[in-house]
Amino acid sequence: MSDEVTTAQRRPSRIELGRYLTEVGALRPEWKAAFEALPREWFLPDLMWAYDMASGTSEAVSRSSDPTAWESTADANVPLVTQWDDGHHTGTAPGTEATSSSSMPTLVFDMLHDLDVHPGHKILEIVLRPAAAGGEVLSRLWLPVRGTCVKNTDAYL
Repeated sequence: MSDEVTTAQRRPSRIELGRYLTEVGALRPEWKAAFEALPREWFLPDLMWAYDMASGTSEAVSRSSDPTAWESTADANVPLVTQWDDGHHTGTAPGTEATSSSSMPTLVFDMLHDLDVHPGHKILEIVLRPAAAGGEVLSRLWLPVRGTCVKNTDAYL
């Protein structure tokens, strides 16, 4: 890592996530630099819900209410709900239907490995939010970022 490492990149919970992902074989050497360069938190909203796969429940975590818990959750190997009910949901209780999420890091890096992408490949990734996996692909390939942002996606769906 360079001397300009962010606080997020040095955070113990993030370092532990990197170790865990490496130990279970999800974070392979070709993706390590992308993991180190792009903290998952950069792609997460201030309010998110950690999904407990065993119980099937989601628990709200707010950066403004508890920054330490929010950072720890961002660095956890869990799926995160980032939006409920097409954005019409308010409050911290879970909504009715999860409509945007951040996949658990083991799944993300397994998918990136299966993608088998290499410098020179062309990639089209269509995401609404969060776009952490897309950021990691671009980081690994050092591609210039070209994209279009559409604010009102309902007209296109």
